[in-house]
Amino acid sequence: MKRLLIIGLISLLIVVLAIVAIFSRCATRPTLSSVDPISDNEQIFSLATKDNVTVAASFFETKNENAPIILLLHGNGASRSQFSTHIEWLNQAGFSAMAIDFRGHGESQEESKSFGLLEANDVAAALGWINSN
Repeated sequence: MKRLLIIGLISLLIVVLAIVAIFSRCATRPTLSSVDPISDNEQIFSLATKDNVTVAASFFETKNENAPIILLLHGNGASRSQFSTHIEWLNQAGFSAMAIDFRGHGESQEESKSFGLLEANDVAAALGWINSN
């Protein structure tokens, strides 16, 4: 009886680990997509992160050169294209804006998602660009 219980628990553990592995792969796989032009004043470029990942970015400058820059960051499975309506409003309100595609999203380099751990490097690259321009 004890042996049967141990075999049952080991089998259950194997099934649970298999489910976790499958879910993890599905949740972290890249969701790349093409990104249509967002605005007439869009400047499209790439950023290199400190861990050598290429991140797609767009900058939308308003007429005021000294305008504050708003950095727009999308959620899981999305891309910078989701901000098309935000850009027009921000520019009209006197703000410049920048939007990036996180690694593994949109037009950025195909990488697994880390739910923020490595995406922080993407944000750091964007902030570095903003501070140098």
